[in-house]
Order: sequence, then structure tokens, then C-alpha cells
Amino acid sequence: MRTVARTISGPSHSTEAHQQLALAVIIQAINDARKTQGKLQHEAEHFLTSEETLAEWCGVAGLDPDFVRGVIRRTLGR
Repeated sequence: MRTVARTISGPSHSTEAHQQLALAVIIQAINDARKTQGKLQHEAEHFLTSEETLAEWCGVAGLDPDFVRGVIRRTLGR
């Protein structure tokens, strides 16, 4: 998952606490979608595919939602 975090955040990503938290939420959802089953996996996938929700979290993290969606697709193989 560190590779995903580096890919999403890049080398110059701000270290503001709220941005780190939002990035951690996105990465946890990716991890849950990859490595869990059942309700948790379903909820993680819903979070990651909900354009409005993901866009809000990306906004807080200071990330481009389209770029993050591309990383998600590559990471989840979809």
C-alpha cells in the first residue's frame, strides 16, 4: 500500500494533517476493497466508485479525483 500512497500523493504532496487523514481514508478503502470480503469490501468499493464521495475526499486531500480513480482502477485491476 505504500506504493499506492506514493503514487497518489507524489513527492511534493502537502503534509497538512487533514490532507494526510483524507489520503489515509482513501488508501484504507483501496486496501479494504482488495483484501476483505463481504460487507466491508462492498462498502469500500461503494466509497471508491461513488464519484461525489471520492471527489470530496480527494478535495480534502488536495488530489485530482480523475488521477486517483486511475490509480484505483490499476490497483484493483478493474
